[in-house]
Amino acid sequence: MRQGLPCGSGAFRHRRRMPLAASSEPLADHPGGDQSAAITTQAAAHRTRLQRDRLAWLFRTAQADGRPHPLLLPVACLRGDCGAAARVPVHAMPPMALSPPQPRATPDRVALVQRVGVLPPLPEALAAAQRVLRDEDSSGRACAEALGRDPALSAQVLRLANAAGCGQAGRVASLHDAVLLLGRQKLGLVLTAAAVIDRFDAAACPGFDLTGFWHESLACATAAQALAMELGADDGLAFTTGLLHDLGRLVLALLLPAATAQALAVARGRDQPLHWAERELLGIDHAELGAQLARHWQFPPAMVAAIAGHHGPGQSTGLGGRPSLTDLLQGADAVAHALDLHQAEDERVPAICPQLVLRLQLTPERCARVLAVAVQGVESAGRALGTA
Repeated sequence: MRQGLPCGSGAFRHRRRMPLAASSEPLADHPGGDQSAAITTQAAAHRTRLQRDRLAWLFRTAQADGRPHPLLLPVACLRGDCGAAARVPVHAMPPMALSPPQPRATPDRVALVQRVGVLPPLPEALAAAQRVLRDEDSSGRACAEALGRDPALSAQVLRLANAAGCGQAGRVASLHDAVLLLGRQKLGLVLTAAAVIDRFDAAACPGFDLTGFWHESLACATAAQALAMELGADDGLAFTTGLLHDLGRLVLALLLPAATAQALAVARGRDQPLHWAERELLGIDHAELGAQLARHWQFPPAMVAAIAGHHGPGQSTGLGGRPSLTDLLQGADAVAHALDLHQAEDERVPAICPQLVLRLQLTPERCARVLAVAVQGVESAGRALGTA
């Protein structure tokens, strides 16, 4: 851990909860004995220090090339303190330090892979609706009728359609509107996401914050969509992949709640990424397991690869050297963590390799735009997943 940062998340928690007016610094002398201005000034200074400490804590995972994280300055400006970025120390990290432990054969790993392989398929209502959506001769009303045969699925589709509506949250009032606004391809992807969410909505284990999980997934989805639109990629596929990128975490929470709780505790106690602790304890991490389930449910191959590689080194490229879906997802995942939605004590912004920065063209201006879109998406569609 770098010098100058809080010595573990507990230290930061203690500082964050300290009353603003309880500073031990002496009050400055003001003419006339009026110390209210001094209290106000010191409170503001204290808030600024806490803000800058928090920023340093979020970006404690150093970049491999020793440069500032591309999201550091945009996030500082989003928080109203652009100067804070200059106060965060930057140190190069050896490339091997960014690599998690390799997967290994364990009883848990073997059992998990087997259990994923026998999970029931997605609902028949989904398959029927997908068939209608793929039929170019079917009308928008016929698509809406197919979707309406499963009330629970229909409700999820409407919520997700509003979330994926590119800033048009609240305008999708009917299934027919969803078809017209999103189009068949994007709606088919949103439909798949809705079915998955409905399947795992009850997943829980000690230490697993399901509401926070879905809010962060929504932030990742909107960030992935924004990046895809900036780069001319498939924004519907990017949104759905962002929403489901941590699918493996839900599988672990559902199938191995005690082991998942232990991995969460180990990751927090050691201040290390969660997928490192999962690989050490279970021999598999949530990215690999999520890809296993995505493959079992016959998701598009690009989505399977992106889910599997969203914690990878960022060396995947699409056709012609263009950014792949995996690239988009890695960038969006960093944006979602940089938003610091729930002030989690173990929150961290993952490092982004220099090659990925170049492929995604992560200039400060682009990062600022994507951050703004993600914030808007979370705020305007906070109830999109029925978790707010």
